[in-house]
Amino acid sequence: MPSLSACLTLAIGLLPATMAQICTPEFGTQGYAYDVSSPSVLDQIVAEGCTTINGSIVITSNFTGPFYLPNVRNITDGLRWRYDTRIGPVVPTPTSIDLPDLEFIGDDLAIYSLPTLANVSMPNLKTAVHGFNMYFVRDVNLRSLETVGYLYILGNLSSLRLDSLRYVSDKLWICNKDECDQEKSPVSAFDFSLPSLETVGTVDLEGSLSSLEVSNLRNVSEFSLVSGGGPALNLDFPRLTVVSGAQLDGDIASLSMPGVKNMTGILNVRTYVPLDINLPFQEAEGIILYGNISSVQFPNLTSIPQDLFSVDSTLPVDCDALEKTLSQATNMTITHIRCSSSKESHSGLSVGAKAAIGVVVGVVGLVIIAGILFLLKRRRRREHLKMESSVHLNDSLPPTYNEVRNDPARLPEYSPPALGR
Repeated sequence: MPSLSACLTLAIGLLPATMAQICTPEFGTQGYAYDVSSPSVLDQIVAEGCTTINGSIVITSNFTGPFYLPNVRNITDGLRWRYDTRIGPVVPTPTSIDLPDLEFIGDDLAIYSLPTLANVSMPNLKTAVHGFNMYFVRDVNLRSLETVGYLYILGNLSSLRLDSLRYVSDKLWICNKDECDQEKSPVSAFDFSLPSLETVGTVDLEGSLSSLEVSNLRNVSEFSLVSGGGPALNLDFPRLTVVSGAQLDGDIASLSMPGVKNMTGILNVRTYVPLDINLPFQEAEGIILYGNISSVQFPNLTSIPQDLFSVDSTLPVDCDALEKTLSQATNMTITHIRCSSSKESHSGLSVGAKAAIGVVVGVVGLVIIAGILFLLKRRRRREHLKMESSVHLNDSLPPTYNEVRNDPARLPEYSPPALGR
């Protein structure tokens, strides 16, 4: 990533000389910063013709209303808010933050924990050297942003524009719930699109998604998705080649990673709708699948992670076929994977265990046949006794239900069985 001075020099150099106006605020407790306590302070910055702010902008506790600052294209430091110690821990109450001409910011844009903030719009911002941290937002327009250090956006999102985002050096965290509180539910599902994203450190998506677009993603360290409450998702990573690990949880209808050969971390998938797993991995540190898994195929897998290959499905899965496929792919007998499903005949048991079950079933069959012969012999004996003395036979039989009901004294005494150890 270019240095701050290089980026700033380039950004200022692109401005016409008659328009470029560098404004340096006074030095205070927050360094060289404009303390914005009201919209009138923003009007003053505009009146001075500032296109570059050589410092930062600080939103103070008593600010309220819309934050609108046109013409400013560069902020060398950051944009953030702070408490005013003279009035106590009171937060600003901006309803929106709009910098329509901003192209570069040299430090953090930290506008988290502002419950009144609904809209953030910086449609021409291309580079943020450090990152963004915003909570409670509803509509976010960062459509020109290309590179950023980190990006945290949390709130009941209805729209999110990140059309040009290509590179995130650290973490991308998007959650369409206020503060991403597990006790809260998203208001509605939304379409999440990152059509230009190529490289990112880690991705953490939470909430309710109606769709996910990451068609250009090539390199990611960890990819985590926890989605619920929306339609079933088709997760397609057509250009992804490098991924250290993935954790996917939600209504996942399909999963495609055609370019991933080596999963250097663990693939962990839980789905609540039927999902066919067919992935081209050659190597993986671990594979854990559970939920409504309908089929599993890894035809190119050359080695199986010891004790970290697990399939636990609520649907019938052909574990025998899975073991056979993995044995053929790895050219070895597979005995250490765990596979279970709702279909008892495909329980994933080893060959030795299945042979033992066969022996037991044979023995049980012989016992059943012997029992049937014994009952037939006993029945003939009882018929013979009945013919000799029906009265004697009736006396020896236990009382019927009606007899006991009419005469409770005839109920046989009950002796509990002796307890063994």
